[in-house]
Amino acid sequence: MAAEDYEYYEGRQRAMGTLFKLHAFHPPGRGQWMRKLADRLFDSIVADDRRLSIYAEHSLINRINRSAGKEPVKCDRDTFALLEAARGYRETTGGLFDITAVVLMRARGFYSDSALPKTGIPALNKIRPLIGCDKLELDPARFTARLAREGMLLDLG
Repeated sequence: MAAEDYEYYEGRQRAMGTLFKLHAFHPPGRGQWMRKLADRLFDSIVADDRRLSIYAEHSLINRINRSAGKEPVKCDRDTFALLEAARGYRETTGGLFDITAVVLMRARGFYSDSALPKTGIPALNKIRPLIGCDKLELDPARFTARLAREGMLLDLG
C-alpha cells in the first residue's frame, strides 16, 4: 500500500498542564480502530495525570506532599518504581535532577496555579534542608513513600 493510501488521524487531550496531540496514519476503513487506540492512549495519560500531577489536588503525589514529615503513603508499584528511578537520577546527575526542588522553585515564583499543599515559603537560607531525594524514604517491602521533613514537596514534572 502506498503512503498516500493511508488515512490521517489527529487526536487531542489536555492533561498534566499541557496539550497532548496524536498524529497517526492508518489503513483505509480502520478509523474506528484508530479512535479506540487513541482513546486507550489518552485514558492512560489522564490516569497518570490524576495519579502523578501536582495540579490534581487528590493525586498520589499530592498525598505524599501533604504527609511530608508525617506518616508514609502507600503507593502503587508503578509510582513506587518511578520514585525509585527519580532518586537514582538525582544520584547519577549529582543533584542536577531532583524531584524535591519544588520548595526552591516555588520561592522563585513557579507553581502558582498548582494544587500543592498551601505551605508558607521559607526564607532562602531555610530551603536547603527541604531539598534532596536522600530525604525521600522509600520502603520496597511496603511500597510506601515518605518525605522526611515537613515542608518538603515532590514534583515529577
